[in-house]
Amino acid sequence: MDFTVLDARVYGDVAVILAHGTNQGKWRGEPFISDEWVTDVFVRRPGDLEDHSYGGRSFSSDDPEGHAWTFGQTIREVAPEDWGAVAT
Repeated sequence: MDFTVLDARVYGDVAVILAHGTNQGKWRGEPFISDEWVTDVFVRRPGDLEDHSYGGRSFSSDDPEGHAWTFGQTIREVAPEDWGAVAT
């Protein structure tokens, strides 16, 4: 399934995500394509927002069913040698 995030809004420690997905496949030998619209709500864990030396930022969250999620993004470009990467 391919998902596209259409909207993400943050309200304090709560994020609401709207996404659209498309399923493709075969059922009983017949091809099908179906759409799926998803709205998810996530609550950030206290104190979990973290900036990393390699230029990333991440936080963990729980959805209403109790599943744990981790989200991340690049906040700055950092050369590998500047954050201690070692080539092997």
